[in-house]
Amino acid sequence: MSNLAYNGEFDAEPVLSPGKIGGPGAWRGSKLQKSDAWIEHLNETEIAEIDAAIRAHVEQDLSMADIRPETFVLPTLGPRLKKILNDVVEGRGFVL
Repeated sequence: MSNLAYNGEFDAEPVLSPGKIGGPGAWRGSKLQKSDAWIEHLNETEIAEIDAAIRAHVEQDLSMADIRPETFVLPTLGPRLKKILNDVVEGRGFVL
């Protein structure tokens, strides 16, 4: 488990607790070089969803500050991004 507390809000400030880093967040570059499990590839459907969400956002004349799940709809990619977020917060701490 990471030293980062996450309360389920995207705009939450990270809270670091003191202590030794352990678990999946304690990695070394040499170990990461042996696997590409930390690389996420988007498929054509997910890319098309992002494109459609951008177009809808622009058509509604919304700013980047207005990006929210309800204004930037990603029906397929959204649930996957939640899993990726969990890996970032509770897992290795990053994803590409």
